[in-house]
Amino acid sequence: MNTPSYKFKKMICANNRDDRHKILEPIKNWLMQQISVDPMASACYASIQEAYQVNSWADNKAFKEHYLWHMMSNHDSCVSFQEIVKAKGVPIKNIAVAIKEANSEPRKAIPKKYNKIATETYAVNQHELSDVKIMVKDLQDKIPDETDIDKQLQLAELQLKTIESELKNNELKLRILELTQNPASKHDIITDMKQHIIEELREETKEDRITVRSRAVMGTNNPEVYQYNSVDLSFVKKYNSQVELSREKPTLSLNSLRNAIKNNTVYLGYRWVTVKRGETPIVLPTKDTVIKSHNTPQYIVRLNHDKTKILNAYASAKEGIDDMKRQYNIKTTLHSFNRPITTGGLQFGFYWNYFDRCSLELQSEFLSHSSLPIYIHPSGATIIKICPTTGSTIQTFHSKIDINKYCGISARKLNAILNTKEVY
Repeated sequence: MNTPSYKFKKMICANNRDDRHKILEPIKNWLMQQISVDPMASACYASIQEAYQVNSWADNKAFKEHYLWHMMSNHDSCVSFQEIVKAKGVPIKNIAVAIKEANSEPRKAIPKKYNKIATETYAVNQHELSDVKIMVKDLQDKIPDETDIDKQLQLAELQLKTIESELKNNELKLRILELTQNPASKHDIITDMKQHIIEELREETKEDRITVRSRAVMGTNNPEVYQYNSVDLSFVKKYNSQVELSREKPTLSLNSLRNAIKNNTVYLGYRWVTVKRGETPIVLPTKDTVIKSHNTPQYIVRLNHDKTKILNAYASAKEGIDDMKRQYNIKTTLHSFNRPITTGGLQFGFYWNYFDRCSLELQSEFLSHSSLPIYIHPSGATIIKICPTTGSTIQTFHSKIDINKYCGISARKLNAILNTKEVY
């Protein structure tokens, strides 16, 4: 297991996140400069770039077990990658010289009789020297120039791209032929074709992407979050920021977290404390836990006629109304819908109640095959991420907080992008 990829992983994972950031960033920048010299440095740069991005959000365990390390062995033959491992960082040695040394064969001595090596020096006259020069010149003329080799390589790459384009066109024609012969699979085929085009566009623009670091994650003014057991107040875990915590717990609401910290209440089953960076962390929360009636969003559920099974769960009453309108074309108001939810009464032919009010048997049965929806704040605005080339929807976000959480774009930058409609 002494391959360059194994040594590189061992070297990087031996450090914490901040030290990994200091190591990976100069390596990434140095590899970008070697792409013109080392043809294999481009793919290696993409992997280092991915490791650099994963390090921005993953903890030590998640970073060490990430799938990117399984792909890192593909770069063991890259000379630039080998020199990085040897130097344990940014190499000082010229990569062009290293590549030449790696590709050159060691000089072999001429074997003589009885497998002995010839060590004699031969003296030649002027006429013999002239013949040797002519032979050397003929050999030099037969060796192609480096410029000609580069042209041949460029021509071969162009021919390879042409072949790949023809193969893609043939594959597209086969899909269209299948579409005409089997109309029943029309929707699935069109969906696959759209996904294939989107993946190709992503691959083409992969090297041009810019990594944006959210101030909420890397900012020095952002406080650290400490998690404690709600019963005995024992320490559970530390998070570098509130955004890092929200990534690990998708159902978390930052406003609810701040209120729980301010009011000393239990949120998501734990007590929480924030500590400024650079200060000595406190061992325990300084105030006793305040018991609050509701610490989590109140999910609304729809039950069957016998109240023996939960049919569906909603993050809000509005979602429940919208679902009934879509399925049964029912017209009602939010005010009239809240009464059966509060009383656990009958409405639209179904019983309604809060999820927390249902028995543990009903809750367990529902969670065995379904999951509660992600809570969406009623005032949250839906934001759509659109591909600038195809105009198709790539991803839908239910709030600006979700964009900051998953894309690392701050609220100020997002507002500027929405106002100017620029591509970002």
